[in-house]
Amino acid sequence: MHGTIVEGIVPGGGMLMVPMTETIFIPVRDGHLRAQLSYGDAPRGVAVIAGPHPLMGGSTESNVVRAVASRLPQEGLATLTFDYSGFGVNESQHTKARAGRLAMIAEFWDSGATHRDEELLEDVAAAWAWAKDAVPGMCMAVGYSFGAYAVHQLHAPEPDAVVLLCPTLSKHNYEPRRDGVPIQLLFGDNDFSCPGDAVDEYIQRCDVASCMRVVHADHFLKGHEQVTAEYCTSAMRTVLELTQ
Repeated sequence: MHGTIVEGIVPGGGMLMVPMTETIFIPVRDGHLRAQLSYGDAPRGVAVIAGPHPLMGGSTESNVVRAVASRLPQEGLATLTFDYSGFGVNESQHTKARAGRLAMIAEFWDSGATHRDEELLEDVAAAWAWAKDAVPGMCMAVGYSFGAYAVHQLHAPEPDAVVLLCPTLSKHNYEPRRDGVPIQLLFGDNDFSCPGDAVDEYIQRCDVASCMRVVHADHFLKGHEQVTAEYCTSAMRTVLELTQ
């Protein structure tokens, strides 16, 4: 069923507990990916949260990543967050990835992509495989910006749900999924990465279960973090209701 775009705000919650956070190490091609697993009491599954491209502020410190990662444990879902290989806390672990950083930045600003993007997709796939194997229960893939493109590619094992936050519809080719996994889509009404016509076209082609346009919001969702986190929470609840 194609989703209907809804304009509005999802109401927030009340007092929040502080989740427990563990540092874990996920094997990748030339080292390991240092990641954070956060959870409350008796998690019912896990959400892997992939951030934006590292040359566009993609890290665990992203306002959107932090908001979602702190909110979902309140609802019983663990979260796995990470910096991409060669960036943030993982910079020192990937000496090869650091080489040619200036050239990589120039490449990104020239075309919106780099020769290392496939490796970044592999980081997300490695984090996904680890989470699916390590945490029992439902497994939800959440991607923001470039991370949305990354989680959209995940197929084996299949997610229970895919949440795309400000997906890069104007930059990447989002082919329809063939596995029937429900897709939840949130974007800002002034977002350069997913203009309205691109969103409409995506909804027509893909199995979108729900779609929310956040009014007065751009790609970075500043000031709309609570709305975004609550949207992810609603997606989680929908999947849990269907599986119980």
